[in-house]
Amino acid sequence: MKLKKATIYGFGKWVDFTIDFTDESFISIYGENESGKSSIQRFIMFMLFGLPPKKRAFYRPKTSSKMGGRLTLIDPTIGEFTIERFDDKWNGAAVCYTEDGQYDEKWLKDLLSGINRKMYESIYTFSALDLNQIQSMKEEDIGEVLFSIGLTGSTQIYSLEKKLEQDISELFKPTGKKPTINLQLNKIKELHHQLIEKKNDESKYEEKKYSYEQILNSIELLKGTIKSKKETLLTLEKQMQALPSLYDFISYQNELHNLPKSSSFPEDGINRLQHLKENMIPLTSEKKLLLTNEQKYKKEIEQLQYEIDRLIPFEEEAKSFQGSYSAYREHLVESNQLQESIQKHEQQIQTELQALNIGLTVHDMESLELPFHLEQTWNDLRKKKEQLSLEKEKLTEEKKILNNKQHVLENQIYEVKQKRYPQNEIEKLKKILDKYQENKMLEKLQEETIAKQEKWKKDKLASSKKSSIYLSISLILAISFGLLAYVTDQTLLMSVSIGIIVLGVGQWIWNRNSMKDMEKMISPSTVITPKTTMTEQEKYEVEKVVRDDKDLSQQYEDLQNQKRNNDLQEIQWDEKNTIFLEKEKNLKFTIDEQREGYPFLQNLDVVYWPELYQSLKGIIRIQHQQTELGKRLTKVNKSLARFSDNLQSFMNNMLSISEQKNVDVLMEHINNTVSELNKKKDNIAHYEELMDENQEQLLKINQQMNEFEIEANRLFQAANVHTEEEFYKKARELSRRQELQEACENIRNQYSTYFSEDEWNQLINRLPKESTLKLSLNETKSDSDQLELELEEKRQQLANLKIELENLESAENYSKSLHEFEMEQEYLNQLAKKWAIHQTAKQALIETRNEYRDKYLSKVMELTSKYFQYLTDGAYKRVHPPENGNLFRVESSEQIHFEVNELSQGTINQLYVALRIAISEIMSKETRLPFIIDDAFVHFDKSRTKLIIDLLRELANDNQVILFTCKKEVKDFFSPQNSINLTTLVPLTGK
Repeated sequence: MKLKKATIYGFGKWVDFTIDFTDESFISIYGENESGKSSIQRFIMFMLFGLPPKKRAFYRPKTSSKMGGRLTLIDPTIGEFTIERFDDKWNGAAVCYTEDGQYDEKWLKDLLSGINRKMYESIYTFSALDLNQIQSMKEEDIGEVLFSIGLTGSTQIYSLEKKLEQDISELFKPTGKKPTINLQLNKIKELHHQLIEKKNDESKYEEKKYSYEQILNSIELLKGTIKSKKETLLTLEKQMQALPSLYDFISYQNELHNLPKSSSFPEDGINRLQHLKENMIPLTSEKKLLLTNEQKYKKEIEQLQYEIDRLIPFEEEAKSFQGSYSAYREHLVESNQLQESIQKHEQQIQTELQALNIGLTVHDMESLELPFHLEQTWNDLRKKKEQLSLEKEKLTEEKKILNNKQHVLENQIYEVKQKRYPQNEIEKLKKILDKYQENKMLEKLQEETIAKQEKWKKDKLASSKKSSIYLSISLILAISFGLLAYVTDQTLLMSVSIGIIVLGVGQWIWNRNSMKDMEKMISPSTVITPKTTMTEQEKYEVEKVVRDDKDLSQQYEDLQNQKRNNDLQEIQWDEKNTIFLEKEKNLKFTIDEQREGYPFLQNLDVVYWPELYQSLKGIIRIQHQQTELGKRLTKVNKSLARFSDNLQSFMNNMLSISEQKNVDVLMEHINNTVSELNKKKDNIAHYEELMDENQEQLLKINQQMNEFEIEANRLFQAANVHTEEEFYKKARELSRRQELQEACENIRNQYSTYFSEDEWNQLINRLPKESTLKLSLNETKSDSDQLELELEEKRQQLANLKIELENLESAENYSKSLHEFEMEQEYLNQLAKKWAIHQTAKQALIETRNEYRDKYLSKVMELTSKYFQYLTDGAYKRVHPPENGNLFRVESSEQIHFEVNELSQGTINQLYVALRIAISEIMSKETRLPFIIDDAFVHFDKSRTKLIIDLLRELANDNQVILFTCKKEVKDFFSPQNSINLTTLVPLTGK
């Protein structure tokens, strides 16, 4: 099954987007971090398996009310179909559309073979986050992974087993005190002890209880006896059923015993002998034909040899001319080519000299010498001239800038001078401002003085009143104390009265003197009345004039500083110009020296000298080549003349051809003669080869016939016979023995599940009679029926005793205790049942996991080793699973074993990827869904990544593989038709 197209109307950050997975089986989806790769993966999971409402709400877009989309897939059985899911339709259920009609979610689940989301993620997806798991994976862990993927598609099985162990420990521990069953056992023990104490006085109850237990034991014994009888009955029935086959088995054994003991006979001897006889017939016919051909070939060879002997004297020297003729033709072609080349070189030299147009002739070029260091000298001169030109332009530009700057500065200084006021006027304005400030201060002082006088008048009046009040009080107190002294005749009181009068009068006098002094201090005669004649507007205008003059003064100073700097730069420019002129003079002197040595440079700029050097060097090189070509032409022409003279002499001496003919005509005559001679030799060689082949075939046929006879004799010897008739007879005996042995083996296999080896041997050695078996069968059945009746009677007695015991336990106190005991006992039974269920579930889980692991582990390890060897380029050849508490081990190409934690991180990642792909491939053979891999190779280098990509490309032959990556290095391994770039996707329009 393959993904073809996904249309996202709204999911996470994607709104109205279409992703075309094309028809390719191996696809890369590239996007940087936060580009929406994870949202696309979750959208595919949502379309295949759906999501609950809360999780759907999480992926609802912020900028759209739509949530859902369409996913188009191709299935090999039903063809192309489309899954459609929306949050607000059918509660997120899927609707599937095929060419045949519309289907619901159940149809989709059936198509996916019942695979749910967890199973799909465990089998068909993995990412870089999983890479470190293998470092701690042990034997039980790999079993749990295989088991959980195979059964539930989730690695939660391991958690389930741990949960079961925890629940079992919480229920019961053999030496524990806190587990629930341990506490319940202690509680029942206490209740049982109380119950025994309460029934010590009830002897009847004990007796009946004893009888109850005795009958209960008897019932158990009867059950065991009945079980034994039934087992005996079953054995007898099996023997009765097998009795006919036992008779056949013994009959076959007896017949085998009567057959001859010797069993030596070649394997498939009859067919082999028949095959040998059939092969001898065509060999005899072919041998006769070969002998006839041999005589025919001898006659042809004798006739051809006679004709060759007549041409032998001519052959050797003719072949010599033939061998030299190819060289003659080459020299002839070379001569023509050399003449053409010499003419071309002459024309090329003339053309290039004319193109240079510097007055040089071919004769001048013959005497011209250009030393090797001259090119460097001319290059240096050109570079120096170019540098000086640039330097001159730079100096000119600098001078221009300096002059312009000087002109600007002078204009600006002049303008600032024109704008400034005369300094005497500015000084007058400053004095006016100072006078204005002084008057302002005096006015403020006068206002403060007037305010103080007003305040003093108020304070003086209040102080006078207060002084008068104090004086009046002191007089009243003095009079009072004086009257009291007079009445009481107390001199002390009189002294107090006098003291009070003195204090009051003194305070009044001091207050009056203080006011006089204060009046003098704040007298109006100390205040100077100012006369201010300037208004605020006038004052603002004066200040503005002074402030503008100050700014212009600062501006003037800055311009003067800039002018001084510009003057300094002009001095520096003069120094650089002097140095430049000296360099220019030295360069002109050197150029003049070169023009004096090479006059053709007089009218040529230095810039073109290096190119001229190369051109002249090329012309000199062509001249040297032309000279060499002339020497070679002379040598070739001599060789051509020598070959022509020798050939004419040979033809005159050997074939009596005296007239002068063209070399080609003579050589054609020689070639025809030699060709005829060679043809006859080839015919002789051909016939000799045919004779050799004829002899080889004849020898081979004789050998084959001898081998067939030897092989037939070997068959007779192997069967220990001398004639063909005896051979066939022994074959029939052996066939019958095999038939009897197979019949015996079939009977034994048929009843191997009924009887053990010892039981079978006993039956064969002591074969029971049918009548005896029937009698034992009937007796055993009768005994079993009798025991069943006895068991029923015992059960009835047990029920009666149980009723009597219940009546005895009807006392209220005892009944309550017994009820409580039984309730707690019942609760204990429930706990024990729960504990047993947990134990059974855990054991079943472990056994199932181990069986499943044993079933798939060898296949997984075989595939893992294959992929790991490929990914490591043969550095490691085998992977061993965890055993006896150890980790994964790998075997290198040198048979050295390493544990997984001894490997590099990159190799560990390769091992996990190999294991993960192997597990997924084993588990996905029945249902082939697309693999989704999320940047599982981010830590791999380029070579390892290429190996992984090649492996996944091979895996894509069976399953579609979709690789999400944020690494451009991984994306570059894919062609444009196999790659999707999320940054280039365009939203759907009109939706």
